Amino acid sequence: MFCVRRKLFADDAKVLCSDIVDTCDVDRLQCALDSLAEWAEMWQLPISISKCCTVHFGNDSLCRPLCINSSILPTVKKDILRSRQWRQLGGLGVSRPPRK
Repeated sequence: MFCVRRKLFADDAKVLCSDIVDTCDVDRLQCALDSLAEWAEMWQLPISISKCCTVHFGNDSLCRPLCINSSILPTVKKDILRSRQWRQLGGLGVSRPPRK
């Protein structure tokens, strides 16, 4: 079951996604990012695109560029997850393989 969760903190936001199984789910994730960008604009909270990224776990055929305000978000490799850089960045979009 596809699920998008938004986590909002003082000056940080994360969009977490699980169980992406087809391109429609990727479209829904992009819609969630668009919604977050609209919300941020409405509240005059600029999004620092340079601090945003995506991480993908699972089927690479479903991995496509995601964007915020027409800026394509960089995709980082899974091995960054244990690094200090990941903790500083805070990942934005995460997809996991479906549970069996």
